Amino acid sequence: MTPEAARPPTIKTIAQNVGMTANTVSRALRGSGSISPTTRDKILAEARRLGYVPNAAARALVLGSANSLGLVMTNPSNPFYSELFSVVERRSRKDGYMLHLAATEENLQNEESAVDAMLRWRVDGAIVVSSQGSDAPWQRLMANGVPMICVNRPLLEVDCELVGIDYEQGAYDATVHMLDSGHWPLVVFEEDLEITTVHSRIAGVHRACVARGRAPEDVSIVRIESPRENNSTLPWQPQSAYAEARRRLAHIPRGTGVIAGNDFLALGVYRAANELGLSMPEDLGVCGQGDHPFSAFLNPGLTTVRAPVQEIGAAAVDWIIQRVRTGSDHAPAHRRFAPELQVRGSTMTVNR
Repeated sequence: MTPEAARPPTIKTIAQNVGMTANTVSRALRGSGSISPTTRDKILAEARRLGYVPNAAARALVLGSANSLGLVMTNPSNPFYSELFSVVERRSRKDGYMLHLAATEENLQNEESAVDAMLRWRVDGAIVVSSQGSDAPWQRLMANGVPMICVNRPLLEVDCELVGIDYEQGAYDATVHMLDSGHWPLVVFEEDLEITTVHSRIAGVHRACVARGRAPEDVSIVRIESPRENNSTLPWQPQSAYAEARRRLAHIPRGTGVIAGNDFLALGVYRAANELGLSMPEDLGVCGQGDHPFSAFLNPGLTTVRAPVQEIGAAAVDWIIQRVRTGSDHAPAHRRFAPELQVRGSTMTVNR
């Protein structure tokens, strides 16, 4: 065995083999724009030949940075969060950062574990979807000098940078569409989680009713129990709303409108409506939230609110990297992107 093969290759080894300085090699491996493509390709080819892998732990100890970000979300099986993960991972990689993912399933203990892991990884910054059970884990993370931005859900007691969906405006637009299309009375099928996103959607429904001369108290709010196991909230499934929809929709007035807190709940309403012999949109109008991949392929297509996931993910990464690189500190800003109503066949056309 040669001395070269006996020990892990280093930046110095690569530099000697390609006849360049260690600084040039380091900048090429970090993806620095100041290195020419030809030089970078030569260095990367030699690094691959040697099987060079950067020692992230050593880098973090020496430089205080591992060129990594943490992404904490409730459950990546949710179509919104799976797309968010894809956007954040691609954009982080483009800027030279590795991404560490943690899923908490709305569980406070899992959030504590996620913070422990990010501190061990020495992440440079964190993008977080909080369960809103407690601010304590995130206060601990920020107290250790890790900049953080929240997605969709703000912290409860501590102001933190926030980027996300304007849930209230999305629900307002959906409700105005339902009312202007002639759907009344309204039934809202919402998640039973006590989080700001749910409260914002209900507030949007009530604001739209006032704007259209309807009494908010006449809207039926049905909280659908989320699947749970060992104190963790599992991904939403259509059956969560199906049984309740069978019971609630059995004797509804013609033209009733259902506004669902997510497209999975709307899917459960679809099955119940079909079994009850209710036609959409004449007997029943249905509007969802999320515009999940299956929504346009239902019969009729589901009217729903599309979330601007690409814009939210890009904004979160850009902010956290800018904060990491410049160290700039300012009063936390809250930036909410307006969702877009996708009108399909599950609701009637506007009469106004």
